Amino acid sequence: MRRTIGLSLTLILLGIAIGACNKGTPTLTTKGGGSGGLMPYCAPEDLQIPVMVTPADGENIEIAGLTFHWVYNTTDCIPEEFEIQVSQSPTFDSYSGATLDVGEEHWSPPVGLLSATVYYWRMRGTVMAGPGPWSPTWAFYTGPTCESASLLAPEAVFPTGYMFIYDAPSFQWTYPDSSCVPEGYHLQASASEDFSTHALDLSLATPSKLAVPTVEFENCGVYHWRVAATAGGTDGAYSAANTFSVNAGASCTQECTADQLIALQPMSPAHYANVGTAPTEGLVPGLLQWWYPMPCFPEGFGVHLSTMPDFSGPSLGGGVSPVTMTGGNWTPAEPLEPATQYWWEVFAGIGTTFGPTSPRRSFFTGPVCEVAADSLPPTLVEPLDGAIVDTLHPDLHHTAGGGSCIPDGYAVYLGTDSDFAGEDPYSSFNLAFTTFIPDSLDDCTKYYWRVAPILDGAELPASEVWSFAVRTGPSCPMSGQLNGKAIRDALPVRPRA
Repeated sequence: MRRTIGLSLTLILLGIAIGACNKGTPTLTTKGGGSGGLMPYCAPEDLQIPVMVTPADGENIEIAGLTFHWVYNTTDCIPEEFEIQVSQSPTFDSYSGATLDVGEEHWSPPVGLLSATVYYWRMRGTVMAGPGPWSPTWAFYTGPTCESASLLAPEAVFPTGYMFIYDAPSFQWTYPDSSCVPEGYHLQASASEDFSTHALDLSLATPSKLAVPTVEFENCGVYHWRVAATAGGTDGAYSAANTFSVNAGASCTQECTADQLIALQPMSPAHYANVGTAPTEGLVPGLLQWWYPMPCFPEGFGVHLSTMPDFSGPSLGGGVSPVTMTGGNWTPAEPLEPATQYWWEVFAGIGTTFGPTSPRRSFFTGPVCEVAADSLPPTLVEPLDGAIVDTLHPDLHHTAGGGSCIPDGYAVYLGTDSDFAGEDPYSSFNLAFTTFIPDSLDDCTKYYWRVAPILDGAELPASEVWSFAVRTGPSCPMSGQLNGKAIRDALPVRPRA
């Protein structure tokens, strides 16, 4: 409910009487909505920043009786309300708080705070037409504080391989011990990996785990940063060093050196996205896109695109667009197969020197199954029917089947009996993954498997049943019963996706 500062009934009547006697006295008006009372409401652009008093920035507070206090320096107008936010995140991704009448200057949270926790708070004035600017963010914490002998290394959160183009460098980290709070932190950044010189050497007197230093980093530079917790004037162990770079306005033009060939960041398509049928009907320019977080130009990029998650199949050809400062993109050389799961990765290179590959990403091509009649039984690919595999974690790979569509997911049946009637699936998933890696299988054992599509929670007609045998050693007691031979080398266990 909105409340305004108003006059008592007596004063209102007195004001009416005075107004009747002196018709030249102007009446109060409002700028932000509502009845003005003693002072008009501000327009949003005239709202002042509230002056926060307690808890002070960096203060160690007692949970019992915690009260937030502030003052508002009025000029010729006032806000209608105050908005206050309290969060464990310096970016206020989630928060608790309150909306308070303009006459209030104190607030106590209705729910108790956690011990050994850093909190952040901020506030602003608001009117019906909109809010004013936020106050600075202050940090406070609940005890106990950490002893210097027990300090642990913080864990870096941001930046990790990030390039700052339009914003000033900022740093964020977490502290792994939830039983206490450090008194502060020691933040360092350097152009050298051994931190023999410092572009930033900042002691932070509060336990805030976010820092936005005012230091100007040299443009087009690559930097390493780390942070240590402090207590009693003593630094604990530093976090692992992470890198960032500065490329103000994307203005850097130098070529990359070999040590600047780092892993790229895939951007599009999103992991497990369905790109529809357009890439199956023609060439989609820039189908694959990535970000290169270094202030330099590599000589080129290389792309692996395959229907096999380990890229053991042929890598599909394509062209890479001209290298840009922030990355690149790739266009297939020919249309892709419909209703297919693809995997891709990308890397940067200079001559014959190549950097590490990006994280592996996957996407699907359409069409998507709309009704059960659209779906056909999947086609099993490997292990081949009757094959012997030499790993306890074989990849079971299938496709949607020619002329079919992408369902909601698949149910995988796997067992030592070829008759799956009445059995529950070995595993099922709500994404149309076409490769499945089972838990450790028994050696010297023959298995049968099949795959059924899932649409709207119902299983559709399954694939045919294939078999394979597991034999990791040179022979098995049952080796005379196995036919065929191993078709592939053992592969490392990978996520089922």
